[in-house]
Amino acid sequence: MPYPEAEVAAAREVAMKFLVALESYRYDDPLDAVRKAVRPYVTDKLHQELSKSSSGAAGNAKRAASHEISTATVVHVACEGCAGGAPLGFIGQIKQHIHSDAGDRDETVPIETIMAKTPAGWRVAEVNF
Repeated sequence: MPYPEAEVAAAREVAMKFLVALESYRYDDPLDAVRKAVRPYVTDKLHQELSKSSSGAAGNAKRAASHEISTATVVHVACEGCAGGAPLGFIGQIKQHIHSDAGDRDETVPIETIMAKTPAGWRVAEVNF
């Protein structure tokens, strides 16, 4: 049975906000800035997994050295599982405009989100790069 259109729209909105928060950053952000930025959009389980991640320190040092800032926008979002019978998810194409001491560049990043319905509404339960 397909997900109702209103449910898909609500889940898509959360997924899009999550993707922008995930891929937007500043070189002077604290190590936990992205985790805090995505908190309103993720399940408790995913938030705990993100809290355990230790890969941010090297990335932050590199960004700080080049004064890198990323501004993300969602270019396209395609629904997965909208027909029902599978978890609801989205494949997002995210455009990052990255400014640094080396100049400006644009990158496109594909990211998959798997959604979960919680008492607080739709949340991202899983993310795949």
